[in-house]
This record gives sequence, C-alpha cells and structure tokens, in this order.
Amino acid sequence: MKSIQLLFLLSLPLLCFSQNKEKIQIRFFKGSWEEALAKSKQTGKLIFVDAYTTWCGPCQRMEKNVFSDKKVAHYYNSTFINVRMDMERGEGLAFAKKYTVRVYPNLLYIDGNGMVMHRRAGFVGAKDFIGLGSLAQNPQYRLEGMWKQFEEGERSPDFLTSLTKIAYAAQDNSHRKVVEEYLRIQTDWGTDGQRRYIIDFLDNTNTAAYDYLLAHKADFKEQFGDSYIDAKIRKIIFNSIRETKQEGSLDQMRRAFRRAFPDGSGEHYMLKFEIDYYKQAKDYEKFAEASIQYHKILNNHPLELNNSAWYFYELIEDKKLLKYALNWIDASIQLDEKYYNLDTKAHLLYKLGKLKKAKKTAQKAIEFGNKEGVDVSGSEELITQINQ
Repeated sequence: MKSIQLLFLLSLPLLCFSQNKEKIQIRFFKGSWEEALAKSKQTGKLIFVDAYTTWCGPCQRMEKNVFSDKKVAHYYNSTFINVRMDMERGEGLAFAKKYTVRVYPNLLYIDGNGMVMHRRAGFVGAKDFIGLGSLAQNPQYRLEGMWKQFEEGERSPDFLTSLTKIAYAAQDNSHRKVVEEYLRIQTDWGTDGQRRYIIDFLDNTNTAAYDYLLAHKADFKEQFGDSYIDAKIRKIIFNSIRETKQEGSLDQMRRAFRRAFPDGSGEHYMLKFEIDYYKQAKDYEKFAEASIQYHKILNNHPLELNNSAWYFYELIEDKKLLKYALNWIDASIQLDEKYYNLDTKAHLLYKLGKLKKAKKTAQKAIEFGNKEGVDVSGSEELITQINQ
C-alpha cells in the first residue's frame, strides 16, 4: 500500500509539469482570410486582426506580454475570431493596402463582410486591450457606430471631440475630416481649449488649421512652450512630405521649413532631412555636402557626430571628404570618449591608410569597450585586417 502511495506522490510533479507546459495565449485562426470571413458570418463573431511586421518592437511586446495574459487570452478566445497577419508578406500585402495599414501594430475588428467596426494603432497594455475589445462590441461607441452618427449629422462639440480621439488613434488619417468639421463650427480658435485641440490632432500642412498655427505661433508658444511648438511644426512638415512621395519633395520641404521658420532657426533640421534624402537616393556627393553644412551649424552632439563620421566611412571614398569625418569624430571623442567613437575613429584611420594609428586607436577602443561591457568584435576584426 505504501509503495502505491509513493508512486502516486511521485507522479504528481510530473502531472504538474505537464499542465504548466500548456501555454496560455490568444489562439489565432489558421485558415485564409476568406475562411476567417466565412467563419465570422457563420458564428456572428467579429474578427480581431493583429496586423504586424516582424521588425516592429511594439508588435513583439504585444505578442510576448499581452497576447499571453490569462485574462486577455480568455476574453479574446471566447469573443473573437483571432487572426495574425504579417503586413509585408502573403495575404498581408493586400490587406495592408485595402485597410490603409501604415502604423504597427494595427489592431482591427472586422465583421464577416470585411467592414471595419473598430481599430486602433500602436501598443496597448493588457487591461486596455480588453477594454478595446469591449468597445469594439459596442455598436454606439465603436468607430463604425460613431461614423454612422457623424454621417447622420451629429455635430455636438463633445461628440466631435470623442470621434476625433478614436479616429486619430486608428492612424489612417480618417480623423482629418472630423478636425476640419469641428473647427468649421467653432467661432473662436484662439481659446486655450481650441489651441489644445489643434496641437493634439493637426498632422498636415495643407489645412487652414496649420495656416492658423503659423500665423499665431506666438500664442501657441506662450501656452505650450517654444521647443514643443517648434518640434510639433517639424513633425507636421515631415509627416506631410512623407505622405506626398513626389519627385519635388525636397524642394517642397525647403519651402515648408522656410515658411515655418523664416528666421532660419529650422535650417539644421532642413539639412538633416536633406542628408537622409540624399542617402536614400544614393547621391553621396550631395549627401556629403549636406552633412558638412549640417555640422557647421550643429557640432556639439557626440552621437550625431559619430553617426555622420561612420556614414562617411561606409559611403564616401574621397579622402579630402573623409578628413571632415575625422574632425567630427575627434570632436565626438572630446565631448564623450567611449568605445563607439573610438571604434569609428579607428575605422576612419584605416580607410585613410594610417594603419599604425588605426591599430593603436582600435586597441584603445577595445580597452574602453571591455570596461563598458560592450561588444568589441568590430575593433578586434579591424586589428586582424591590419595585421594581415
């Protein structure tokens, strides 16, 4: 009898181990998108779609920390047909185009007819994610229901403000027509509340609200601060340029910056845009010119100096131009001597043919890197190349 009890007791840890191995998480549908739509029609359940990309950090965090939450998994598995779709491959490519998915993760709730009932972009924590699913089940307050009220003529300020917030969170630009309508019915844009609304939801230069912002920049700065408003204007310009994707986008950007910052205070941001523009276009001559002009204005940020020097190491062959990069990295080291800029300097010296100095600098970089506890393999590989 005792041996039987002992056998039973010994089996318990194995049983517990087996149960713990079962992973709690949202169960995602394995079929095609058309099959998911058909199942939605059959069951009456909405489809929850996690529209993600493999490189998206917030997407990975949601998969690891939110989809595996016990309460989240129970709610979503019992309430929705759950679908995960990579927006850069397979059916995801057509899905992203059809549903204007540009920000990740994009969380959509879709009925069996393929109509979006609700959506939101960006990372959402477990508790709010359950709330988001609950909102998607509410015909009156989800996006689809609120758009229906909007189309039927609802124009109360509170309603328009609420619709603007949830439409803006969808990141599909649908909020813009609500912003336009809200401001159209306001008699005074100059109150603290109206300025707050404009700053929170304005994201395009081609609007009357943007013209108003520039014309009353001093009032906005008094309320929100100089640096905040300047940063907001730059963000609006960059967002507008990115959306146009036209050949003349560089000239458009220059005009936009000079209009927004007629005193020249936005010059270095304009040059920063040009640097990225020419780098992507692989016009390395103009990339180098823009970089040199940029660092004539801004020469006190060690990481930016290092990054520019490293790009020159990777992209520029002209030794006269590489000497600019050497000056930048020396300035970076003087400001903040670390492994990262010592390693960059060693590589630049190597490219300039100064092998002894390159080796000595690489050795110093390794010393710093070991103290900092960072990977020093780049400098080690450079020394191996020099010794060959």
